[in-house]
Amino acid sequence: MAFSLMSLQAIERSKEYFQNKDSLLSDFPDYFTSEDIENMRDSRIKKYLFNRSWFPFAEYCDTCYLMLDFDPGQDGKEGQIICYIHDPDEIVYVAEGITDLLDRIIDMIST
Repeated sequence: MAFSLMSLQAIERSKEYFQNKDSLLSDFPDYFTSEDIENMRDSRIKKYLFNRSWFPFAEYCDTCYLMLDFDPGQDGKEGQIICYIHDPDEIVYVAEGITDLLDRIIDMIST
């Protein structure tokens, strides 16, 4: 996906309505079954759909966001990069941090 970096104003607007509360995946039983939640399990990411400590910084089509994660799971690292994907909603691990993400992008475009 071709993500665009968000301006500080866009990040602020996004945080006003998105990732502005802490809500577990299990808080949405109409959308996520226990099996869905188990299939999304990644020990690097907490089982949230929304988390105040996740900060979007890049977006794709106003529905997918790359986010800095300052509340990682047990095997995660503070500052790791995760992605919120909408429809169907899920949170996936992307990279250990911004440097790792940039290194991977550079590798992809230089090969």
